[in-house]
Amino acid sequence: MATGLEIVRHAEPKLGQEYVYGARVPLDDGGWSGPWDCAEYCSWAVFQTSSTVYGCTDDHDPPSLADAWTGAWKRDVLALGIRVSVEEASTIPGAMLLRRGSNSGHIVISNGDGNGTLEARGRLYGVVRYVIAGRIWDYGVLVPGIEYDRSNPPMPYVAPFGIRNVAKIRFSGPGVAEIQRRLSNLGFFEATPTGFFDDATEVAVRDFQISVGVTPDGQVDPETARLLGMTLNKDNFLIEPK
Repeated sequence: MATGLEIVRHAEPKLGQEYVYGARVPLDDGGWSGPWDCAEYCSWAVFQTSSTVYGCTDDHDPPSLADAWTGAWKRDVLALGIRVSVEEASTIPGAMLLRRGSNSGHIVISNGDGNGTLEARGRLYGVVRYVIAGRIWDYGVLVPGIEYDRSNPPMPYVAPFGIRNVAKIRFSGPGVAEIQRRLSNLGFFEATPTGFFDDATEVAVRDFQISVGVTPDGQVDPETARLLGMTLNKDNFLIEPK
C-alpha cells in the first residue's frame, strides 16, 4: 500500500528546483524537474506515490492534464479526504498542511518531525525545507488510500496573527485601510480603500506577493506586512463574523 513516507521520499529530490506561480506539472511525469507551484508539488508527490489524482480542479482529468490548486485541495479534504489537526499533521510523514483563502492559499508536505515541511514556497525560495511554527495553517490533510504513520504524539501549534479573507470571518479597520493604501501606492489595488479585507484586497495582496517572490497566498502575515513596510498590530484590526 502507498504510504505517507513515500510521499516525502518522492518530494525530497525536488528540493532546490524552481518555483513559478501557476506552473502546470504533468502528474505522471516522474522525472519532472520544475518549475513547480505549491499545489502541483503536493499533487505530483501524491500521484507518484499512489497513482491518484487529488487536489485538482477535476480529479477525473488525465494525470498529464490535471490542474492542481489549493482551492481544490480544500474542496477535496472537506468532501473526500481525512481532516486532522495541524498538531497531528506535523508529526505524520507525508501529511499535508493547508492554508485556505477565498482566492488563494498555500499547501505543503509535512516531513513528520514535528516542525518541518517540504514545499514550493515562492520565487525567492524555490522548493525548500521550511518550518510549520509561526505560520498560519487551517487543516492537516490525509489523502484516502494512503497509509500514514500516526504513531508519534502531536506537537503543540499556536497560530500567529495574520489578516485574511476566509469564510465566516471579516477583517476590517484602519489597519486594513492602510494595507489597501500601500497596495494602491504600489499599483496593485485600484479601488478606493474601504477598510474591509475583501476579495479584491486578497487578489491585490497575492499579486504583490508574486511580484516580490514570497508565498502568494493572498494573506498578510508578518513577512508580507514587513515587505509592505508595516508591523501587524491587532489593535488596528477588527475581527467579526461575516
